[in-house]
Amino acid sequence: IIMSGDSRSEESSNIMLGGEENDAVDNKKNDRNGMAPFEWLTNFGSVSHLMPHPRRDEEDHEDLWKALHVGCGTSTLGEQLLSDLGYDRVVNIDCNEESLDFLRRRQLSQTTKNTTTAGTQTFVTMDFCQRGENQNDAGAVGTGSFDLVVDKSTLDCALCSEHAATGLFFHSYRALRPNGGVYLLISFNHVDFIQPLLEGL
Repeated sequence: IIMSGDSRSEESSNIMLGGEENDAVDNKKNDRNGMAPFEWLTNFGSVSHLMPHPRRDEEDHEDLWKALHVGCGTSTLGEQLLSDLGYDRVVNIDCNEESLDFLRRRQLSQTTKNTTTAGTQTFVTMDFCQRGENQNDAGAVGTGSFDLVVDKSTLDCALCSEHAATGLFFHSYRALRPNGGVYLLISFNHVDFIQPLLEGL
C-alpha cells in the first residue's frame, strides 16, 4: 500500500494498492556469526517499481533523496535502495541491536572489498513503536525529510500490541517529506483491514 506523505491535502489523499507479489525471498549465506540477510514477505525486486525513483532534474527537490526503513531486521533493502534506485541516504531503524550489528558488519565488509555505492546507510537502534520525541536516537530520523518510508510487515507486528501501531504511524508520518513523501507498506493483512487504518492519517 502506498500513501502520500501529505494525506491531509485533497490532491494527495489517494491510496494506491500495490500488487500481491510472491517472489521467492532471497536469503543469502550466513556470516561468521551465524546470521544471514532475511527478507520479510517479499524481495526488493517485487516492490521496487512502487517506490519513488530519484530524479535529479526536479527543481523543487534540491535536497538529498532519503529513505527510512522501519523494522529493518537483517534486510538488505537499504543496500538496494542505494545501488539500484540511486538514493543518497538510507536510515535503517530496528529495536534489535544484534540485527543492526550484522548490517554494520556487512557494510564494513563491503567497504573493505570496495563494493560500496555512492550513497550512505546509517543504522539506528530505536523502538519505532513508542510514540514520543524523547528517544535517544529520534534525531537520526528527523521531521519531514524522507521521500520514502518502507514498512515490510512491521505494522503487522505492531498491531499485536495495544499502542505500538499508533507510535509507528506517528513516527512514519512525521518523517515523510510534506510534499510527495511515500509510505510503502507490505503487509500480511488484507487491504480491507489495512486501508481504513491509513485513510484517517
